[in-house]
Amino acid sequence: MISRAKKYVAVLLVFVCVCMIFSPQTAYAAEDSSQHETVKVGFFAMNGYHMMDEEGNRSGYGYNFLRLMARYWDVDYEYVGYDQSWDDMQQMLEDGEIDMVTSARKTPDREEKFDFSRPIGTNYGMLTVRSDNSTIVDGNYSTYNGMRVALLNGNTRNKEFADFADNKGFTYVPSYFDTTAEMEEALQSEKVDAIVTSSLRKTNN
Repeated sequence: MISRAKKYVAVLLVFVCVCMIFSPQTAYAAEDSSQHETVKVGFFAMNGYHMMDEEGNRSGYGYNFLRLMARYWDVDYEYVGYDQSWDDMQQMLEDGEIDMVTSARKTPDREEKFDFSRPIGTNYGMLTVRSDNSTIVDGNYSTYNGMRVALLNGNTRNKEFADFADNKGFTYVPSYFDTTAEMEEALQSEKVDAIVTSSLRKTNN
């Protein structure tokens, strides 16, 4: 009998820079950092990056970086959209419902719509499979052929993974989800064979 515990094996894929993106209306922050402001931040659920417990306590890399920023910027943050997806966050930013989002990657399309900070960190694309999956062998790309892969809706990493698969000569069957939690559940229940996420994601066991 195989344990149903969450056990994963991760493979790092692509190195990228992480930025914050701002609604164009938020330019005042750079112009006058002495003025006290309230800024609406898109804070979508992402293990290891944006997390919130049952009592509403926040944590994660993105949250800690925002707290560090507040030392140099007289600001109160209003966190919005923990139950929303990354796609929702981008649309809310474009519609002016929020002022900024962290964990963004700079792309030509996004640069046409939003203002970007300087890079605030780096991460990798990560392919995660269950540790009891003996059919997919790290680096043996012929064993990747036909695997069912969970991808996050609207994530630029999806195109990079498609390019990675094409470069390494394997095929896969994509399934799209709104949250990493849904992706992990699909992996745990063996509805998919692997998930593609950020290396900043917290991985249990």
